[in-house]
Amino acid sequence: MRYPSTRIARTLLVALCLASLAVPAAAQAPAAQQPPPTQPPPAIAQVPASKASEPTGPTTPLSLESAIKMALENNLSVRVERINPQIQDQTIEQAKTAWTPNLTGTIKDSHSASPVTSVLAGASGQLTQESLQGNVGANQLLPWGANYTVLWDASRGKSNSIYASPNPSLGSDLNFNFTQPLIRNRAIDNAREQ
Repeated sequence: MRYPSTRIARTLLVALCLASLAVPAAAQAPAAQQPPPTQPPPAIAQVPASKASEPTGPTTPLSLESAIKMALENNLSVRVERINPQIQDQTIEQAKTAWTPNLTGTIKDSHSASPVTSVLAGASGQLTQESLQGNVGANQLLPWGANYTVLWDASRGKSNSIYASPNPSLGSDLNFNFTQPLIRNRAIDNAREQ
């Protein structure tokens, strides 16, 4: 059977206290049996009063308020507790970034040249095609669970074929999407839980 270490420590402490009480009682002898001291006790060296009052190093007067202030300034636990509210504020700000708009953008440029294999290609020698496509968009999750997306696409195409019309060709699209779930995330979602 194993005893917890605190129980063993308590038992040893009680035994030690009882033993220390028993030793002085047993060591006492009647006054008649004690031999008289043979030598007087050594004299305690006396420090002159003038040297006892002189400081041995630099001293600073310390009031109770300044002692408490110094103790609080040098206490590591108090320093940590002073920083904790700032850490919590930063955690809240980080959780709010779930509702920050996200900006996106892409660009794609392509060139192709291929030998003409048919009269219907509309070019002589080689058929060249160039295209430039790009889009810019934004999306955001809103605090009440909705989200939206805005996307603008633009493109430009050019070819040396006589059948390509219009040449160069330009195109542009603007898309807007808004979603509001009726039931999902109605009470709480991950961002609001954080």
